Amino acid sequence: MKRNIAVILSIVSIFMCVLASCVIRSRSTGNAEVKPGEFTVTYYQGEQVLGQEYVTEGNCPVNVPQGISWRNESGAVVNPAAIPVTGHTAYFARGTAALRAGHNQYLTIQGDMFLPDAHVTRSEAVQMINALLDPAQTIDVPAEAVFTDVPAGSPCYDSVQRLYALQVIFGYGDGTFRPDEEITRGELLTTLCRLTGVSEIAAMSFPDVEQDYWALGSIAAAVTEGWAKGQGDGQFYPDYPATRAETVALISRVCGRTPNNSAIDLACGESPYTDVPRSHWAYYYIIDAAYRNEILSYVMGELGDLQPGVVFIGDQMGHVNPQTMTLDAYQKGFHTVQDGLPTDGLYYAPEDGFFFQRFQPGLRELDGSMFYVERADGPFATDYDLGYLHFGSNGRYTSGDTELDGYVNAIMNPIIQGDTANLLSEAKLREAYNIIVFGGYRYGSHFNSGWARGSTRWTVTAAKSMFQEKRGTCYYFAGAFLHLARRLGFQAYPICGGVGTRNNLHAWVMIDDEYGNEYIYDTELDWAYRNHYYTGVSYGIMDMFKQLRGHANVLYIFPGDTYIVPPNDEEELLPTIIWPAEPGGQAFIEIDGELMPMDTVWTEQYDEAGTLTGYLVSATYEGNTYTNTVLLDAPPAETLPPEETLPPEASPIPPDYSQPPVNTDQPPVNTDQPPVNTDEPAPTEPVATEEPVATEEPAPTEPPAPTEPPAPTEPPFEPEEPSGGGETETGNADVSTDEVTE
Repeated sequence: MKRNIAVILSIVSIFMCVLASCVIRSRSTGNAEVKPGEFTVTYYQGEQVLGQEYVTEGNCPVNVPQGISWRNESGAVVNPAAIPVTGHTAYFARGTAALRAGHNQYLTIQGDMFLPDAHVTRSEAVQMINALLDPAQTIDVPAEAVFTDVPAGSPCYDSVQRLYALQVIFGYGDGTFRPDEEITRGELLTTLCRLTGVSEIAAMSFPDVEQDYWALGSIAAAVTEGWAKGQGDGQFYPDYPATRAETVALISRVCGRTPNNSAIDLACGESPYTDVPRSHWAYYYIIDAAYRNEILSYVMGELGDLQPGVVFIGDQMGHVNPQTMTLDAYQKGFHTVQDGLPTDGLYYAPEDGFFFQRFQPGLRELDGSMFYVERADGPFATDYDLGYLHFGSNGRYTSGDTELDGYVNAIMNPIIQGDTANLLSEAKLREAYNIIVFGGYRYGSHFNSGWARGSTRWTVTAAKSMFQEKRGTCYYFAGAFLHLARRLGFQAYPICGGVGTRNNLHAWVMIDDEYGNEYIYDTELDWAYRNHYYTGVSYGIMDMFKQLRGHANVLYIFPGDTYIVPPNDEEELLPTIIWPAEPGGQAFIEIDGELMPMDTVWTEQYDEAGTLTGYLVSATYEGNTYTNTVLLDAPPAETLPPEETLPPEASPIPPDYSQPPVNTDQPPVNTDQPPVNTDEPAPTEPVATEEPVATEEPAPTEPPAPTEPPAPTEPPFEPEEPSGGGETETGNADVSTDEVTE
């Protein structure tokens, strides 16, 4: 009897197992037969089965429901279409766990315009969405760039990598993301549906959205959720570019952010944006997105929500005092702040109130002076050297001489006009150059007629004297232009070397570009050529602005260069000798095309007053002795610039430049100044543009046909320096400056 009962129980147990297996198989396969070597892939939205397909082992699914992000059975965010099937698999539509909780600022607006009707790019959209993700959530971001047109370093690179890892964006079939293209209303809604895990639905009542339209389900879901609605004419316009106002309002609704209209009215008073009046339909959404909630809470008197530390509002920042739990108040002007802002130091309050101006790194023009910001939202640099530029204890750029700063600011401030965009402008650099060449300055002998080769400490003394007397040698021309160029933020530096085949002592200014190319700026020779100052010189050369080293209009010899002194040998009997430029250097003699080294002996030469005038250089090779005379101007004592002092309340007024001074030291020269070359277009001031809003766009799932990207532009390169004497590619002969005495 017991044995029979056991047999019956065994049969029942087997039957129940088979039945359970059938039930499970029924859920997994939809009551369909699975062929050998195939597995089922099922897609769930909660308990609802959204879809199912049969995939041969080793292949990837091909019928993944679109518009949704997916998690695997372990909870990790995955892309089912990229995972080979090795067994029966289930995927689950992702919810909203990736979104940041609470109210945070996700727009940064510079200036007083929002441009609500401007179209949004994919780059802007993805950056805005990325700002809403929970920073505490772990996202397995790909190590390499996902899209070929979004390399590391691109403004939207981090946002694209994160949203791709969450399977919110997929890009185009050609491997591109097309960050600069405008995102459409349909594409934006599809991206947000994927982000939130909202399921697509089929109900739709817009006449311009066909039933087979690729984004039909996402648009219907967004309308059902209350995120979007059609236009007044009953159309939806899914292929129209999304505007900035529409994007901000849509993101706020998706995230459940309801603007506090009363708090915004109290905090803003009048609209902070000239193109978004209070009557604009998206006004409160825009202000809510761009302003920190802490500020609104403060205005409303809800101090319990105000946290101590730094707070941001638009393009300004303030500090909440931890003792009083209120915003610190400041008067308009510069303030040194301790223990509170991102970095202690010097900040600028644009008006009386609670906030300082926020700046991105770089040079800034304020209050008639140039400042430097080392890091975003940081203070102005003080007692700081940025290459050749020095910023004093008050944060202002200074030459180290208060009087010289006054002359430079009086000349340059009307050109700069307080606009940071005018700094580092080549058009403005040309204006500064023309001031020295055409501004009434002229060549004239001076007590300090020359400094030693390689010296650089003459620039302050020479520049100040040039601005005072409006005449001087090449040192004074170069010094004056150098300090005007530095006031524009250029890394200008002086050179005291030689010019022409006789290596006459000469000074000029150098500025290197971002690629390392070295450019010569020679205001003195430019003035001399234009005024036909030198006799026996070809005057076909005019413009000496921005000459590439090695390809200049005349031969420039830098300190330390070796150069060839042409022998005074009409029958060409003497060999070619290459003499060193500095005392003690080694000479070379050319024998059968090869350079053979020769030791040199330098004998000092003095005048009757005991002043060193130069050297007699001798060298011997195989019993033959050769000599060369190197003449030097006796240099004055090196003068260090005075220690920096704070600028005066008002900049010194430079001399009256309306009347040229009488120059009795030089023979009469042609004073008919030729007009400025009108073949060259007049420099135009760059238009200051609003910094782009960090608001980027997601990529669509149904992209248009791919287009070829433009070919990259190669940076300029430094051409090879010509060999031999100073002939240029344009055929200009090497201009001898034997007659130039400075």
